[in-house]
Amino acid sequence: PGGWMMVVSKVFGVVMLAIAIWMLDRIVPSIVTIVLFVALLMGSAFYLIKNGNRFGKVVAAVLMIVSMVFVKYSVDEASEKKLPFTYVTTVQELDLLTAHSTKPIMIDFWATWCVSCIEFDKITFKDKAVLEELSKYTLIKVDVTKNTQADKELMKKFNLFGPPAMIFYKNGKEEKSKRMIGFKNPEQFLKIIKQ
Repeated sequence: PGGWMMVVSKVFGVVMLAIAIWMLDRIVPSIVTIVLFVALLMGSAFYLIKNGNRFGKVVAAVLMIVSMVFVKYSVDEASEKKLPFTYVTTVQELDLLTAHSTKPIMIDFWATWCVSCIEFDKITFKDKAVLEELSKYTLIKVDVTKNTQADKELMKKFNLFGPPAMIFYKNGKEEKSKRMIGFKNPEQFLKIIKQ
């Protein structure tokens, strides 16, 4: 017991809130977690300015700088080029798009709860070489988050058990050698897509 224990309790309280926000990133839009992280950092900084000693005020200044860097990084990330996916929800919509595309096709089976899908979005699909290669494709995304009957029919069409999965079409036929199940980093992705 003592003052030091109160400090430890408050520090661990902030850490636990940070972990909770980090976990939320898997199920809510990124902008929500960005706002929550900045609010946590700024709230902690203002608390230290009001109640802290000299060391606490130095930590507060560091937290403010970190929150500004975090906001800048988030704005840069939001302004990055994103892939122009067309979303489909039924087999009929998918068949219509694949039948009328004049370019090769990539179909991305995706879900909000799928950690590997998020890795694809945050790592592989941000790589410049991958973006350049995929500009030659018609891009289709199938969101199977809710696992509806239509989602199950779409996965059954390709004998898939769940996301992530990438299916490639050319001239109306699936290129089975390019099919990807599970996460692939940019180098692995490009090696498969260029074969």
